[in-house]
Amino acid sequence: MKPVRMAQGTLLWNGNLSTRTRASQPAVPRAGRKAKCVWGAIGFLLIQAFGVSQMSAEITYEAEKGVLLNGANVQGSDKASGGAMVGFLGGEKGGAVVFESVTVARRGAYILAVRYASADPRALNITVNEEQKLRLHCPASSGWFDFAVLKAEIKLKAGNNTIRLDNDRGWAPNIDKISLTPVPFWRRLGVWLWFGSICIAGLLAVFLAMVFRRKRASG
Repeated sequence: MKPVRMAQGTLLWNGNLSTRTRASQPAVPRAGRKAKCVWGAIGFLLIQAFGVSQMSAEITYEAEKGVLLNGANVQGSDKASGGAMVGFLGGEKGGAVVFESVTVARRGAYILAVRYASADPRALNITVNEEQKLRLHCPASSGWFDFAVLKAEIKLKAGNNTIRLDNDRGWAPNIDKISLTPVPFWRRLGVWLWFGSICIAGLLAVFLAMVFRRKRASG
């Protein structure tokens, strides 16, 4: 009988020891898990920002190097970026400047910035790939040789695109150049919805895991 009691005592002592050992082990702090989630979100944003920075370089096309149609001509200007601008756009002849081979690596939305000069308010038609058509109202700049910038959002396809500037209802302003930059990803609603759904799904998964762990511990 004594050896049996000693064995039982040993088992009880070992059981208490294992229980104490488990109790003494430090639990993973919740703050650490939250920090991992935060750093993961920051890493995602940094990756997205890096990707955008790789494709956010501004592309510029001088108007005087475009194809001039229907009486549009090149005029010298010390304030123009290339020392010249294009005038006589629109009017009775329908003067136009066409930027051919506007090349981008990725299709999507881009911000088109038009640098123009006009002593009075005028309108400008923008035609992209003979499909998208925009009409911009250009407020008067300080004069015919003083420039202002007007921006619009357009969609481009990967590879070559054409952009035409004219005015079929009157005269258009003088054009110095156009510039293109991709629309930042944080302005795209679809990206925000996608990122938000991932965050919600992650939080729900963490919550369900905690509930399951508590039920398992209590059971």
